[in-house]
Amino acid sequence: MAGASFTSYNSGEHPDDVRLAQSTAEVPSGRFEHSFPAASVTVLEPAKAP
Repeated sequence: MAGASFTSYNSGEHPDDVRLAQSTAEVPSGRFEHSFPAASVTVLEPAKAP
């Protein structure tokens, strides 16, 4: 979830100020580096290697 600031919220006038986003990344080397957006909550779900 991410918004413009930590005090952002959805309302009738601004229903999409805070929204969900999803992305997928492959990490072949075992090292993970990513810049996370400010004012966001992030959930990481690592998958087991095949």
